[in-house]
Amino acid sequence: MYEQLVQKAPYAAAGATTYFSLTINELGVIVGITATVITTAYNIWHKRQLRRLLREGQALKNRQYRGERLVREHPDGSEGEQVR
Repeated sequence: MYEQLVQKAPYAAAGATTYFSLTINELGVIVGITATVITTAYNIWHKRQLRRLLREGQALKNRQYRGERLVREHPDGSEGEQVR
């Protein structure tokens, strides 16, 4: 236990020194950049999900247009009622 504390202490001290040496403006810039990166990553993920849902919906609509028999499956994997 003591060895783990001793091994991590220099990293904690370096982080604390860096954190407390920054001004409020510098911290604001770091928080702003971090928020921008997180927001951009979320927007990209969300757009991909919407496009996937749109593709799946379009494929279903095309199958219905061609008159294919669509069957709603039950959660246990068996066939259910016909969807039209």
